[in-house]
Amino acid sequence: MAVETLNYLRFDVNNTPKQGFQASVKMATGELLIKPLVPGYALLDTRGSQFGTCTSEAGRGGYYANRFAKDLERIDNRREYFARLYGAVVEKTDEAIDIAGHSGFHEGFGRITEASPDTNRAPVPVLTYAPVIENGQITGLQRRVVTSNFQEGFKRGGLAVFNPAVVCDTHSDANNIDPKTGWPAQCNRDTNNGHEPKATRGHTEAIGTAVQGIVPARLDSLTPVPADLQVFIEADPARHAILTSVEPMGCVFQAHGPLLRDGKIPNSILVIGDGPNALLNLMFYLAFAPDANIVVSGKNRQKLGMMRKVNPERIVTVASDGKSYDEVTRALEATTGNKQADIVLPTVALPEDIVGPFVKDKGLLIWWAASIAEHAKGDVPAQKRYNQLHSYGGAPRAEISAMALMQGFAQTRPEIFDSLINTPAVHYLPMGEEAAVAVEEWLNAGGKWRGPDGLSKKLIINM
Repeated sequence: MAVETLNYLRFDVNNTPKQGFQASVKMATGELLIKPLVPGYALLDTRGSQFGTCTSEAGRGGYYANRFAKDLERIDNRREYFARLYGAVVEKTDEAIDIAGHSGFHEGFGRITEASPDTNRAPVPVLTYAPVIENGQITGLQRRVVTSNFQEGFKRGGLAVFNPAVVCDTHSDANNIDPKTGWPAQCNRDTNNGHEPKATRGHTEAIGTAVQGIVPARLDSLTPVPADLQVFIEADPARHAILTSVEPMGCVFQAHGPLLRDGKIPNSILVIGDGPNALLNLMFYLAFAPDANIVVSGKNRQKLGMMRKVNPERIVTVASDGKSYDEVTRALEATTGNKQADIVLPTVALPEDIVGPFVKDKGLLIWWAASIAEHAKGDVPAQKRYNQLHSYGGAPRAEISAMALMQGFAQTRPEIFDSLINTPAVHYLPMGEEAAVAVEEWLNAGGKWRGPDGLSKKLIINM
């Protein structure tokens, strides 16, 4: 039995009478007693990798200021999840259960130090969208159903991205499509009829990505990095951001599921917001709708300039104070010949009476991610002049499509990653006490953090 010492960001909560539960994030050290691997598991070294913050960790106001406050109350639930996910490869100690339950986040990657594929695991048909490459350029995305048992592509020294959740085969199956999303129906925590309940990474159920050291994982909760993409990334440590962005790029694929399913390519797009999520959507559009005219509205010209570099021939940026959108209307009309767009994607919380008028009749309003989708107030009429999609924030196995797209960009447009790596919308910190303080501030501010330059930032931690 091997003793593995870990450093991790420990998420706790403090109960204050006026503010309810507030997050407490500290640097902590712990130990896992690792057993010999059994089929279906791997060990990953996260030292030298990254993890990213995601606003799904933050609360939405009210007494529970963040989701950990409520989740950490369910002690028996945490023990059950640990036994199911790690009992075969980790000694069940109070400290091990504590690490699994108190470590946060779900964006990140690691290096395989040992893997034991389960060759008897039944294959599953999986829905993917892969870039079409013609004459050295990505010209679109093609629907492909591939068969996988989620045990292949892992080898010692190979990189792998952590999936945001452990999901069952039923909800990974390309034959189990939710007609509203175009992706497999979301996995859940139901245990009826022998269903294996979903286990979300970093939300007290599975070990989070904010852990530095050797960590165990089920192979079916990882997405392997193709060998040529790994070579490209390891040529420059700054390119680690590519892998940290695979999981949120999977969210982008999920948000466009109905369009992907129906092959509806938009001619005009309005993106509101200048953060990393808006940037990833622009990268996606370069492959999905390369000829679409795009207007991006944001508050910071430096961020907008970096976003325009993704596709300068098709992207027009408009600086806005977040109050008046008259310039957006003028930019749309000048760029597309119309004051409305086929797709309107607000990546910041705005009321529908502001964003709705920008959507064409029979167009699509995508409410980005759960926290913003919930900002849409009031009853939804049975008939509207445009469609709406409330993005969930990810689809089962969407990381496979996201990884394929990143690989396609590395092969055809490696310069596109400059915007992703150098955007002022991201702040990098080394793992340590400073990171713990920043993450605590970010979490208690509802997923918002301002850097030394005064700009709103996403935190990414280098380990």
